[in-house]
Order: sequence, then structure tokens, then C-alpha cells
Amino acid sequence: MKVNNSLTEGGTETIFENASSESKITEADWSEYFNGFNGAAVIYDVSNMKYTIFNNEIALAQRSPCSTFKIISSLIALENGIIKPDDSIRAWSGEVFWNEDWNHDINFDEAFRKSCVWYFRQVIDWTIVK
Repeated sequence: MKVNNSLTEGGTETIFENASSESKITEADWSEYFNGFNGAAVIYDVSNMKYTIFNNEIALAQRSPCSTFKIISSLIALENGIIKPDDSIRAWSGEVFWNEDWNHDINFDEAFRKSCVWYFRQVIDWTIVK
């Protein structure tokens, strides 16, 4: 992979080239939209094969997805009929969790609102099996 960096009026532009494609990465200053929060944003323009990144260091850092995995696993499970909103109660194993709201049989709606990790771990397992 070949990397070319250049300064542009709006920031730094980086071009990553490999044998099959070329993608541009432009850094943007969107700090005004973050109201003092330390965060990142990445926007990809498919037609121009261009990434625009705010706060490159944070955007490229590898971290656990934490509760964001609930969104993707929920969408996959709902779309594939693994979770049916009217029939989504899953049995609690009896393992006692630090969050007392998780220590009972729970349905999808409550599991999502209470961020019930054991429920969504099961959703992932059910998704893989199906």
C-alpha cells in the first residue's frame, strides 16, 4: 500500500493506494457539532471513494463496541425472524448479574431499554445458529 499525504485548504488529505482501488481521506474540523465532547465521526462518499474524518486519532482507535452491538444484532435478528417482538421473552439462566434489572426473564423491548447484555449475547448465538 502506498500512502501520499498533502495539505489542503480544509485540512490534511491522505490518499491510500493499493492494487485494486484508491481511497482519499480528508480530515475535517467538526468540533462545533460536538459541543465540547471528545468524539469522532467518519463519513464515506461511495461515488468519490472518499472518507472525511473528524478526530482521526479517535476514529482509528480500536475499541470494544460496547452496547452498540445491540443495534446491529437486533436488526439482524428482527429481519431474520429470530426475534419476534410479540414473542421475544427469553429465559434467565439464574446467573446473578451486577445490574439487577437483568436478573429475570426478559423480552426484547425491556432488554433493549435496559441494555441487557446476556439477552443480546444470546441473540448473537441464535443468529449464528440460524
